[in-house]
Amino acid sequence: MNMSWQSVPRMLHLMGPARTKQAVILASDRISATEAHDWGLVEEVADPGKAFDVAMVLAAKIAEQPPISVAMTKLTVNRLAHALDDLAGHMDVDQFALASLTEDHKEGVAAFLGRRKPRFKGR
Repeated sequence: MNMSWQSVPRMLHLMGPARTKQAVILASDRISATEAHDWGLVEEVADPGKAFDVAMVLAAKIAEQPPISVAMTKLTVNRLAHALDDLAGHMDVDQFALASLTEDHKEGVAAFLGRRKPRFKGR
């Protein structure tokens, strides 16, 4: 499995290398909301049907702050935290292109479409 759209750098920042490897390599495994919280993928877990309300409470708290300071803080933190992500993003695109040319990729697609377990050979 290969991810794009800057997913790997984002995941790495949120949950570290070990969990990122696990999440990418075993991408078909689903994780619960509690696991997502424990891994650092989400800030808070809301009760069923309450996610919008919880998000709106957080948004209201942020909206009460000085908008220019909030924007500057977000920009600074994002730029510092993601300084090398453009490089990683280019690597990700290259890896996706190379992986899509392999026999294992063809087998993975065929297995998915055939609703069967893939038989990868490392080629």
